[in-house]
Amino acid sequence: MGPGSLETLGSSTTIGYKKLLRLPKTSTSKIRIVIEKSRDKAFISNLGLFNAPEILSDPEILRNKSGWVTIKTETPDPEIRYTLDGSDPTPSSPKYTGPFLLKEGGVVKARTFINDFKEQSEVVTKKFYLNQSKWKVTDFSDQHKSYPADNAIDGNEATMWHTHWGEKVIKHPHHITVDMGEIVEIEGFYYIPRKDDNKSGTIAKYSFGISTNGTKWKTIIPNGEFANIANNPIPQEVRFNQTYSARFFKFTSHEGAFDEDWVSVAEIGIINK
Repeated sequence: MGPGSLETLGSSTTIGYKKLLRLPKTSTSKIRIVIEKSRDKAFISNLGLFNAPEILSDPEILRNKSGWVTIKTETPDPEIRYTLDGSDPTPSSPKYTGPFLLKEGGVVKARTFINDFKEQSEVVTKKFYLNQSKWKVTDFSDQHKSYPADNAIDGNEATMWHTHWGEKVIKHPHHITVDMGEIVEIEGFYYIPRKDDNKSGTIAKYSFGISTNGTKWKTIIPNGEFANIANNPIPQEVRFNQTYSARFFKFTSHEGAFDEDWVSVAEIGIINK
């Protein structure tokens, strides 16, 4: 902005007795406060500016079902830098200014900086595969109305597919069938357990099948098991011994990690490279 010009840094509604308005870090020699509307005569008894310390927080990397990547932090102070070439972000790396498209997948690394790049966070890395914009669930064994099967392919690890729990519920095997909307070359799949503090419904033993037409199926893994997942429920990647062409896939749970009759899935997806 040119000399003498003004930039709006913040706005608020009711002030009341006291009001603290947090603004982005700014260098200036003058400020202007505009009272746009008041019920009565506007009166301000005291006004102050505070140079609050910047708070560092780690970046969080998210991607929605359409392939758009968002990077955010818990605190507003950090500046986010990211890379897509596998290198660790530095102050000279691209600055994150808004969502960007990563349709075919890839590796996103992000790091935050405060205090003019004097302090930095750890590098956060997130690997993404084929986006799920064309995907739809065509069949499932069961679903709770609050946790539908569609949640397993919505690109949001904070949601989940969960079958009914408690007594007199549908028991294993539980399955979910997905139409990817087109023929895809696949090299494996991934399963992400629920991301809250509750491990209930985590899957231990499974099978995985594929189809080009949704009618004729080929079982790729008849008896798979996620090793030690009860103690360490981290995202699981399973690689096939060759590449397959498929439009549909079916993931079946045969046994839970805690001998429960229900399952929970944050995300299920395809590894395409």
